[in-house]
Amino acid sequence: MIAHTPGLWAAIPDSREDSEGDWYVLAPDEDVIAFGLSEPDAALIAAAPDMLKALKEIRQLIGIGDGFVSFGAACTLAHITDTAIAKAEAEAEAEAEGTS
Repeated sequence: MIAHTPGLWAAIPDSREDSEGDWYVLAPDEDVIAFGLSEPDAALIAAAPDMLKALKEIRQLIGIGDGFVSFGAACTLAHITDTAIAKAEAEAEAEAEGTS
């Protein structure tokens, strides 16, 4: 398995005058993950570590026992998944509403 750059990644607007509104994604150590992106694409890429974590949690919880997921586990899954989705979509939704 190839390791990825650890998260939490952040979508940041490029503040240079010639950036044409581009965005980039930074790792916690400020390494650039991606650049020259639209705001929605940067938000989606920045959410990738959260989405990977959510998928791993889902796989682990579903794989326990006889396939039955308890209410508490289902709530945990929903929270983890909602957090990842919100991070991926937050910037796009704010832009669509004119609040970005």
